[in-house]
Amino acid sequence: MKYYKLLDNNIERAAKGREVWLNKLNALDINIDDTFILILNNESEFNYYALLYLNNIAKQNKAHLLTTDVNVYKAYTYFTDSIDSCLFLSEDEAQAILSFYNLYMFTDKLFILSSTYPNGRTGYNLFLNGKIDIEEFISVGIYRNEEFLPEHLVEYHGDDLELIEFFNITREEEAF
Repeated sequence: MKYYKLLDNNIERAAKGREVWLNKLNALDINIDDTFILILNNESEFNYYALLYLNNIAKQNKAHLLTTDVNVYKAYTYFTDSIDSCLFLSEDEAQAILSFYNLYMFTDKLFILSSTYPNGRTGYNLFLNGKIDIEEFISVGIYRNEEFLPEHLVEYHGDDLELIEFFNITREEEAF
């Protein structure tokens, strides 16, 4: 009986995710070929690189950014001008969408920037074991670029303290 309860809870959560997804889509002017990039509230370094390699994917089709990270929401325009819209999601909304996606992969145009989502993602282990770096994991593993080409780091020269910290990324080979 407890498995039925668990299944019911998962289906209910996925139904909520479907509702959240459709409500967000209704707020946007979308086409069938549009790309969606969901950047969760990961570590700052992960999200920095998610933005650094965003431009390649955003240029291919009309692209919409969804995020739970306030720094991503504030910083994405420093990395690309190819994003058509950016929506801020609550953690609950993002988790509901992920529950829906885990139950039913409703689009192949959704890029989920996370080391662990969707459920079963194991490519991050290559990074943890030192086989690839975080940039390569994001560029090739998530954004599906055919080859890894390092991007130039983006700098921030404003006075927002949160963004100053967010942009404070240094590659190992550049550190002294």
